[in-house]
Amino acid sequence: KEPRPARREHREPIKTKITGFLPSSLVEGTERPSLRGSTAAARSTIVWASPELAVLYFRRALEAKPDFVDAGNNLGIALIGQGKVEEAIERFREVLSTDPGSAEGHHNLGIALMSQRELEEGMVHFRRALELEPRFEEAHYYLGMLLYKQAKPYREPVNEP
Repeated sequence: KEPRPARREHREPIKTKITGFLPSSLVEGTERPSLRGSTAAARSTIVWASPELAVLYFRRALEAKPDFVDAGNNLGIALIGQGKVEEAIERFREVLSTDPGSAEGHHNLGIALMSQRELEEGMVHFRRALELEPRFEEAHYYLGMLLYKQAKPYREPVNEP
């Protein structure tokens, strides 16, 4: 039985599949990308576990529209996938400066801060995400996890719909 190929070798055919359906001008960066094309390609890339390529596509989407909040959030997530948490934190802060009402931006920043052990500030952002979107399940989960770790009871009433 032949040994499995190394992870890097295994990823190359996947990158080819992903970039195969895109115009070569977009892949090579010789054409200004459309927002829809860049974002769709980046999301597909994240699904295929290639954050390096996702970063490229999200950066291109942001070049086309610098205040594109979804692309900024997704770029931060892809940067975390590359282990660039500090850069992701900067990206999420930029998203929030563009759209302070982005519950997803607060949630993503909370996760990044939590991974850097900045728990108090992470809690602030999870709480803000919940103020903006009370049914944001993941924000409830992470806030609860942080409160449990710190053994601080959450005394604010839960608003039932």
